[in-house]
Amino acid sequence: MNLQNNTIKVLLLCLTIFSINQTELIAQNTNTKTYSTQTISMNTKLLHQEADDFLKTLDPNLQYNQTKAIEQALNGDFTSLIEVRNSRNVAIPLIDGVKAKYITEKMRIYYPANLRENEKLPCLIYLHGGCWIFGSINSCSRFCMELVKNHRVIVVALDYSLAPTNPYPYALNDIMQCTDYLFEHAQELNIDADNISLGGDSAGGNMAIVAAVQRKQKGKKNYASLIAFYPVTKAWNDESISWKTYEKNSGLEGILMDIGNKAYIGEDDKENPEISPAMYKDKDLKELPKTLIVAADRDILKDQGREFYERILKLGVDARYVLLPYTYHLFITVKGQQEAFNTSVKLSGDFLNEY
Repeated sequence: MNLQNNTIKVLLLCLTIFSINQTELIAQNTNTKTYSTQTISMNTKLLHQEADDFLKTLDPNLQYNQTKAIEQALNGDFTSLIEVRNSRNVAIPLIDGVKAKYITEKMRIYYPANLRENEKLPCLIYLHGGCWIFGSINSCSRFCMELVKNHRVIVVALDYSLAPTNPYPYALNDIMQCTDYLFEHAQELNIDADNISLGGDSAGGNMAIVAAVQRKQKGKKNYASLIAFYPVTKAWNDESISWKTYEKNSGLEGILMDIGNKAYIGEDDKENPEISPAMYKDKDLKELPKTLIVAADRDILKDQGREFYERILKLGVDARYVLLPYTYHLFITVKGQQEAFNTSVKLSGDFLNEY
């Protein structure tokens, strides 16, 4: 398919009961690359069953209690918030074939156990989700380890600063410093300095998008690619169909997202594009690197993520979008939607290893 001017590579996703056939239309630009057609096995019946079972396991009062904990913290009482954070910061053992270590106080690197001395691998900097308030290196460690084990990449998880004590832009500053460090120390860390990517889920996906724009604006070496799972692109209730449909009794309820947005925004403006990347001008978004967006189907953020993808695609960004049918928010960091998790690991690994 030939498109005038900046031609675009479009990923056509055909969902069937047992598989997604991923077909790409190859287009040309100043840096043309050709990617092979892939088939991603996906048991959609299992996706459906696991998502339904996952929702049943969630405490119906959990997100209300988390919301109250954040409200109390905003008023100076962090007792309940600390308890919530501790519950989502449980270390899990390393899996076979993967090693890990802290390279700074805030950065943990995961790498293949049989890494050769002079081997250089693609690297993904990963940003956990949690409304900018919860989560830690431990909450995303399962995803990081499986990605390393199954796709021979290096993953660096960042323990970025959390709101409300550290609202925007503290975490973004941490991401910038982490990225600079990895570019500077790539050689000793067995990282391919020309293939450092950035990814994250939910709030982490939001900051991954923003950080990629920031590096371009600052004239710094940018990421090779970008991965965002169900990202926040507007830090407010966008009144979309997906928000109205899933704001209650879902993996991410509206009340929790609202208070998370408030805590992260702090004294700033929700329409600041570094808080809500949907507000960036076209000239900024068109400079994004190769981008993969993976969406949860039954999620308040689904519509804004799809809208963002369609916009950057029209701007000429090499953008891909995968919607995992029936799924709820959280499948990257919370156990229970294993088929969605496995598919996400494969999508990410294949994407990072494209040349």
